Amino acid sequence: MSWLLAAIHRHAAAALRGRGGGGLAHVVRTAVQLLASPWAALRRGVASGGIRRLSKGEKREARFSRIKAGHRRKAERAREQRALAVSAERQAREEWLSTLSADERATAERERHDECIASRRAADDARAARAAEAARLSAALESGARVAIDCTYDTLMSAKEQKSLARQLCYAYAANRKLERPFALHVCGLGACTQLPLPAGFERWHVRTATEEACAHFARERVVYLTPDSLNVLDAIDERDVYVIGGLVDSCIKKRASLSRAERWGVRTARLPVHEHASACKPVLTINGVVDLLAALRETGDWRAAFQAVELAGRRPEQQPGRGRPPAADDGVGQAAGVAGPRDAGTSADTCDAPSDGRGHDAGVNA
Repeated sequence: MSWLLAAIHRHAAAALRGRGGGGLAHVVRTAVQLLASPWAALRRGVASGGIRRLSKGEKREARFSRIKAGHRRKAERAREQRALAVSAERQAREEWLSTLSADERATAERERHDECIASRRAADDARAARAAEAARLSAALESGARVAIDCTYDTLMSAKEQKSLARQLCYAYAANRKLERPFALHVCGLGACTQLPLPAGFERWHVRTATEEACAHFARERVVYLTPDSLNVLDAIDERDVYVIGGLVDSCIKKRASLSRAERWGVRTARLPVHEHASACKPVLTINGVVDLLAALRETGDWRAAFQAVELAGRRPEQQPGRGRPPAADDGVGQAAGVAGPRDAGTSADTCDAPSDGRGHDAGVNA
């Protein structure tokens, strides 16, 4: 718009000079013509086919590009502000030190030195913890129990549901990172699910990826497809098997979607005993909820203890036993980590009115 304002100003000045300070109507007409000319040219270009209308996808990509550019500019400004703040703090400290006596200055320098040493040790500890975590995850990829997330349900999900699936992948990976014995996570079907908005930094995750779906990627005799419609209950974790979670986030139930997929490939199926052990009236499991439960089952060997451990971890502090008020009957006690609220005795189910677990999942997962 700067060029337009400059043109209006230029024409207005010329009109005023030529008419001795008058000619307001001419200035207004000139401004209207200048404002209308770009839009008229645009309409002529669209009508003649010289200018192509953008599709919804192209508009969305352009919008994301503008947002990313804005984020980059914001990060650059934040870096500049931090640099200015550090410089101002250093200058203020020098001015303060100049007002101290020699003994006071030496004491202040020692305290500052001790603070720097403590900060470096904390940073070293954090780096060591990250290195240990990376080593643990790398070892799990080589020899750990395998859990695969099948992302080939993109045709059954809207853009909003795919965004929810991407969030749940983040939560599942974060939950796996915290485990002492993490799973070997596999994300399968990325070749088919091209519209899945994978999170930033996904390429640095300690996971294995595959373009084909999970049943095609692994040996079929070792695949156990977790589906809420299965007649078999998962009893224990076999380190040799691959447990496949269907990456289907549906705001309304799509029955037998994962079971039909498993039957077509001829692989074993199993369900989690949600109905038998979950205390929530409507337990709907998300991807990270399934990962939490599988990890708890592997540690405890008992489903009741596994559900209790996951539900306890998902409660608010005042809902912990012996802390704060006792939970009321409708207080959502069954909303464990990753449990949003049930469908049937299955790994997950998706209901339109399932309550949120407070972490941004707006639907369950058909595992």
